[in-house]
Amino acid sequence: MGAGAKQRILKLISEEKAKSLDRFMSELMEKRGITQFPHNQFPFIDIPDGLSDDILRATSGYTDVHGKRFAIEASKVFHEISSHSDEEKEAMRGQIPYGIDSVYQILEAMVYPDIIEDVSHGDVLDQRNTFAVVKSTENSVIVVLSVGGKRNPNVTPQQIIIFSRQRWQALMEQGLTIREILYSNSGKRKGADPEMVEKIKKNRVTVAHRES
Repeated sequence: MGAGAKQRILKLISEEKAKSLDRFMSELMEKRGITQFPHNQFPFIDIPDGLSDDILRATSGYTDVHGKRFAIEASKVFHEISSHSDEEKEAMRGQIPYGIDSVYQILEAMVYPDIIEDVSHGDVLDQRNTFAVVKSTENSVIVVLSVGGKRNPNVTPQQIIIFSRQRWQALMEQGLTIREILYSNSGKRKGADPEMVEKIKKNRVTVAHRES
């Protein structure tokens, strides 16, 4: 899984950056989510201005990531790999199991999303502004990104889901936003607030494929 994504990401970055990513992944697996990288994060790429513009538009001007970087956080990646790698259990959820190479699918979704949606800003549970990017290939990858603070210029995944094609199509046929998919069953979040949902749909951005 994710072989195509891996090839596309490796073409995007330098050989030195690719080696750093390998070291980061090796460290986090050996040390269970702990690395020697600053903030325990691997800064992957500066967010392109055009994509930053799209994120700003999708979030109604609340989330400005101009001048920031996409990164992945070791404990989050380790959690996903260690907790969601059982093929049978993930299939019951309509999801795809994680492996080490799933990181390339995650990175591709961040850099080359098909869809961008707002998720939350000013939410006391999330605390930071969050937005979702979706990439549809052989499966559909949802990455909910959290914006770092003033001392940390990174924008990192807070939640990562890899849906099967069938499950993703079923969700889309219901016309759900990413926020509804993630939070509707939460008693602490207003996942289905009609006004919020309508605003998210209105500002949803379908991204032009810049990699071509």
